[in-house]
Amino acid sequence: MRIKNILLTILLGGVISFVVLGGKYATSEEDTIAVQGELNKLFSEVEKAMIVKPDTTNNELLRNNVKYLDTYSGSYIEGNNLVVCMTSEDKIENIDLPTIKYRIVEKSYNDLLKQNEALLLKYRILYDKKDDIGDDEEILLSSIIGIGIDIKGNTLFCDIIELDEKKRNVFARLFEEFDNVELRQIDKALKDNIFG
Repeated sequence: MRIKNILLTILLGGVISFVVLGGKYATSEEDTIAVQGELNKLFSEVEKAMIVKPDTTNNELLRNNVKYLDTYSGSYIEGNNLVVCMTSEDKIENIDLPTIKYRIVEKSYNDLLKQNEALLLKYRILYDKKDDIGDDEEILLSSIIGIGIDIKGNTLFCDIIELDEKKRNVFARLFEEFDNVELRQIDKALKDNIFG
């Protein structure tokens, strides 16, 4: 019931001027831009509405201070839809809106945030000691350029420059307690382009 009330409040509050432009999907570039803008507003409002304990530090980097509804697992935009991920089907109210889709996932956003924070902490500890461990470990730790949450995959990710089997094995050994991390290949050319 809470989710239904949240979404209805958002919609009736004028946040969205019927995302699909009179019930029809966007057909022109201008319509697509309007739809995406409205979906972005809806995304932000759903995200805010799912917070049960706000961050009192006002620090964007400390998202772990925020507590979300236990069954909420994040949202993302896919095409002309806002996909709201939930851990329990019984918490989903039937709201007949063509722009909102629900997806049942295993882990809540709160769980993903905790796991992400633990992974980052372990990485920082290992990185600070990288000169005192083996060459393979140092190469891996120096190759990691991103760690975060993949809402769509309901998992964590780790971006690694020139990922190969050796780096995969070293990662598995160093971060063995994190079995739900998707290792993603980042080309050196892309890294150079991003970081100069």
